Formats: sequence, structure tokens, C-alpha cells
Amino acid sequence: MGRRRPDVRPGPTVDRLLRIAAEAPELYEEDGVGTVLATASLRDFVEQAWQIVVPESFQSNYHIDAVCEHLQALFLLQIRDLLITIPPRFGKSTSACVMLPAWGWARDPTIRLLFSSYAQELATRDSVLTRRLVDSPWYQARWGGRFQIVTDQNEKTRFDNDEGGVRIALSSGSHVLGEG
Repeated sequence: MGRRRPDVRPGPTVDRLLRIAAEAPELYEEDGVGTVLATASLRDFVEQAWQIVVPESFQSNYHIDAVCEHLQALFLLQIRDLLITIPPRFGKSTSACVMLPAWGWARDPTIRLLFSSYAQELATRDSVLTRRLVDSPWYQARWGGRFQIVTDQNEKTRFDNDEGGVRIALSSGSHVLGEG
């Protein structure tokens, strides 16, 4: 028997909003529908935020849907372990290491996140992109009132927000003792 796909959509409200967005795209942002969808769904967040992070237009595909669905299930503690194995340049780092932390803080700014890569340069790159996304006018217009990046801990590899959230970027050889 196959493993049941996690249901990561929060139910009828989001389904109704998806129909509204499809039927009346002119209302998509005017009435905040896009913000509600982006807060509820990592997949919608990724689509809306894509051009802020990636200098090319978003192209929807089943692998992005699958990655986002599983990352959201991981975030919501519906699954415990996740290994993403798709080829390079298919959006793994952008979805998991850049978008997920920004989306997570939009939902709960108190979460503390630690990201590790085999190379410090990659971990730093993704951390900087997350901070740029969080600082972007698009993000600030939607979730800027929920938290602010604190100025006394705002580095490329570690930045905190005023609600207790933190994003730390390390390489696989780094030490993480004392971070909780």
C-alpha cells in the first residue's frame, strides 16, 4: 500500500480563495486574496515571490508543486523526514533554503531555523537571498507588521527578528553547539 500524500492545504477557505483568484484575477491582490493564499500555501508563496529571488519568470511544473507540498508538510510537522532528490537547477535550494524560511516567518516569526550546506558559500548565498526577500517591498507590504529584522544581529550568515526568530547558515564542518 502506498504512502498517503499529506494534505497540506488548510481546507475549504483556501479552496474558495483559489477559485476566486482563478475566476477574478483582478481581485487577486486588491482584496488581499494573494496574501491569504501565500500565507496558507508555500506553493503560492513561491510563485508570488519567485521573481524577487530568481531573475527569471516563474514556470510552474509538477516538481515545484511536489517539493513545496512536502516542504510544507515538513514545516507543519505532518512528516518528519524529507530527502529531496532532483537534478541541479530545479529549485531545491530556492524553495527549501530561501523561500521556506521567509514563508515560515510570515506564519510564525518566532521559529528558529538552521540551514547547513556542504559549502559555506552556498549556505551564505541562500541566507542573503532570504534576507533580501524578507526586506523586499512585496514581503514588507504583506507581513512587515509581524516582525522586523533586528539591527544588532543582521549578518549574512545569521539574522534575528524582534519576535525571537533566527535564521542561521552553516557549512557541514561548522559547529552548532550552544544554538539551541
